[in-house]
Formats: sequence, C-alpha cells, structure tokens
Amino acid sequence: MTLGPLLGVAHDPSANVHRLRVVVANFDKNDTGTIGKAFLDGLYSARDSLNMPGLEFTLDSSDTNETVLTARVESGELYAAMWINRGKTAELINAILRMATHPTGTSTSYNGTGAITLCWDEGRN
Repeated sequence: MTLGPLLGVAHDPSANVHRLRVVVANFDKNDTGTIGKAFLDGLYSARDSLNMPGLEFTLDSSDTNETVLTARVESGELYAAMWINRGKTAELINAILRMATHPTGTSTSYNGTGAITLCWDEGRN
C-alpha cells in the first residue's frame, strides 16, 4: 500500500499540511485490536519521519461501515479513510498455518493487497 495520496504534501509540510484528518477503522471482528493499533502506529511513524504534525490519524472504534466512511470523505469532513477489511486476520492466520504444516509445495491463497482499503477524494481542492 502506498501513502502517496496522503503524503503528497511532504514537499513543504509547514505550508501544505493542515487539518488533514484520516480515520482508520478496523472492520475485522476476528482481530482484538492488535492489527488496527499496529497499523495506526505505523501511520504515525511514517508521518513523524516526514515531519508532518498536521496529518491526524484517528482509530474509529464505532460500529460505522464502509459506506458511512466513504460519505464522510466525499462530504469533505475527512481527507481520507482507511479500513481493515473483514476476515483478513483469519485469512492470514490460515495462510501461516498452511505454510507451517506444509512448508513445501503449498501455495497460500492469502491476498495481502486486499487487507486494507484506502478511500480519498482525488478531486478535492
């Protein structure tokens, strides 16, 4: 996953980053919060390494859904929304278990690119 759409303002953060609110939601109910927290920590680490203190990430723990988050982005309330898709923890654990029990000749069906969705409005001014 690339953070290019979010971090494209890294050229001059003091002038270009202000009130960029991004909500991160974890819709994978098999996860106890570990993945969402680790993901959020990684985002803050990337933000801090680029010296962009105005980029704000918050973890949404409500029972919202993808449609609601998309509408919040489209209305301009949020700069972007990211969410961890349902069932991805179980898929990853199953892929790891398959590899551990059959280390050779077994392909896994885990698709890591489908674990996280990023929603942002390219036309936003």
